[in-house]
Amino acid sequence: MMILILPLIAGAVYVASPGPVLVSTVRWGVRGGMRGGMSVQLGAFVGDLPYVAVAVAGWHAVAMAVPRCQLGENIVLAVSAFFTGNLLCAALLSAGVSYVRRHTRPGFWTGMSWSCGLALIALGLVVAYSSV
Repeated sequence: MMILILPLIAGAVYVASPGPVLVSTVRWGVRGGMRGGMSVQLGAFVGDLPYVAVAVAGWHAVAMAVPRCQLGENIVLAVSAFFTGNLLCAALLSAGVSYVRRHTRPGFWTGMSWSCGLALIALGLVVAYSSV
């Protein structure tokens, strides 16, 4: 059971962790709805699939938790669970962005962009000041 639960959680965390893919998902979700956000997530996952497979292969201790399965079968199960967690979290994120997009005015997104830009400038100034 753990061979499925841990990668499922890891797949969801992979999608929800802050970074360029999450920002692109939100950006394309705002522009194109759920389809736009999901296309970014699927593209990112396909690009990262070799790395995921190697990482899951390193989970030797987790793979050995299921006694009657061979290691190769466990890796396939783990990668499948990771992909499932990825898809579920990406679908929820994309649906949420799409919902917010439909229920807000266009001026909201302009204000949000300006606010984020100002916050990033302020953060950069704080980092520059604290480095001196």
